[in-house]
Amino acid sequence: MSDIKSTNNAAIAENSVLANSKRGFPFKKAAIIALIVLAVLTLILLVVNVVINSYFEKVTVFEGEWVINQEKLSQMPLYVDNEAYYSKNEELHKAYDAVLLNYARSASDMKNDENVYTYAIYGVDQFGESNDASADIIMLASVDKEKEHVTYLAFETRMLVYIPSVGVGPLSDAYLLGGPLLMTDTISQNYGVQIDGFVSLNMSAFVEMIDEFGAITISADNDEIDKINSDIASFNESKGLSGDDMAQPVKLEKGRIVLDGKQTLAYLRGAGDGKANAANTVLSQLTTAIFEKGFGGIKTALDMALDETTVYVVREDVGALIEVGTSVLGSIEALPVGNMEGRESVGPGYICDYASERNAIVTELYGE
Repeated sequence: MSDIKSTNNAAIAENSVLANSKRGFPFKKAAIIALIVLAVLTLILLVVNVVINSYFEKVTVFEGEWVINQEKLSQMPLYVDNEAYYSKNEELHKAYDAVLLNYARSASDMKNDENVYTYAIYGVDQFGESNDASADIIMLASVDKEKEHVTYLAFETRMLVYIPSVGVGPLSDAYLLGGPLLMTDTISQNYGVQIDGFVSLNMSAFVEMIDEFGAITISADNDEIDKINSDIASFNESKGLSGDDMAQPVKLEKGRIVLDGKQTLAYLRGAGDGKANAANTVLSQLTTAIFEKGFGGIKTALDMALDETTVYVVREDVGALIEVGTSVLGSIEALPVGNMEGRESVGPGYICDYASERNAIVTELYGE
């Protein structure tokens, strides 16, 4: 009798285990699924980390301080005796005084907002074997994290400013004489805004990307095409290009011109007063073409660009940097700094109502 009872107890226990096992199966299944999802996410993160690191290794991270290129400086009469140059006549002297007064006011009244992150973007003309590097595209990308808004400002390269430790001259000369750090300090101190870092991209990368993703199309008339072709000829000569390496002349078709990479670079170099607007046109069309290709297009553009890119970050915020990056999903439209109609051509560049221009910049960046 005890044997039968023992057998029955064992059977009940076994049935109980099976019942508990069946009741617990959904929980085990959920745990298994969670583990699979976790494993997949971990794998994705590892892949992303590898991809990011591979791109980061391509980027040159700028370190150190700006140093004036004394050899280049000695070859530029404008800066050999800067004050004497601007003392040649009353017009130059007034321009010189206006720039210095603006610099003194701006440098002593720097605007800053902990919610606003501002980064400079430079398109640097160093195509071919030339050692000279001048900034053909000068922009600020500013992120207001509180308002979740990104603002782009484009600067005219020939605006007269005070270049620290150099003198009064065109804004683009700051890059030529001291690289991206001197350029960044020059913009910051002449316009009174904090700049938290910069990205400097060699324009040769733009040439490659335009040829890869599609030509740039601009509207033009007969006079403008003659100007562009003259700029192309000057570009070829300045870069020592010949034969198949030359940028070819363009043709006007139904009021439009189609530019390949080298032609676009020549167009930007020769845009003069309208360089900010020209840069807007090129960047807008290029970014649109890249993102139309999806992830593959972005990857290809990164592969082309990052080998030619220098980055420097003073005040880092990952969210702000991501906002700057993702904002180009739409067409970039940078607001030209100041009003060209209110500017005067003086000597090597332009002067303007600096107080009004600075106020306009501060309003765009900080809403003041």
